[in-house]
Order: sequence, then C-alpha cells, then structure tokens
Amino acid sequence: MTYITLSMSSDASGIQNLDINSEGFYTNFMGDCVSVIVLWDRDVATGRYRNGRGMHGAGGVGNIAWAELFQNVPDNAATRIIGV
Repeated sequence: MTYITLSMSSDASGIQNLDINSEGFYTNFMGDCVSVIVLWDRDVATGRYRNGRGMHGAGGVGNIAWAELFQNVPDNAATRIIGV
C-alpha cells in the first residue's frame, strides 16, 4: 500500500491531494498539530474514495487552510471529513 505523507504547514501550501496510486494519508508525528482529511466521490463497487485532500496544520486547528481544503469539494452526505 502507498500512502501520502502529510507535511507540516501553517498555510495552504501544505494541502496535499490523494493521487490515483495511493490508498490514504499518513499524518507523521503530530505533537500539538492537527490534521484534517477530506474524502469524496466514493466508488460504491470498491468502497474506495476517488478523491481526497489533506493538511497537517502545524501548531493546531487555527493553521488549517479551511477554504482551500474544501475548494471544489461537494457539499453532500457522502463527503467525509476526518480530523486528528
């Protein structure tokens, strides 16, 4: 399995998209940070999400680039938001 490792960031440059060959995200060491992952466009046949985006906000939830993280993400019940 291949995972995207989220790099600590305090701005939108830290947002990373799930690529076609990856199965998920790895947050790395958290400390006082917060990671948020958004998953959407779930394939019903496989149960896997076709799209995902994540950010490891250095220093806490105030450093998550919320607007950019949710840009072009559908606002519906199938979209999943995971915070760690």
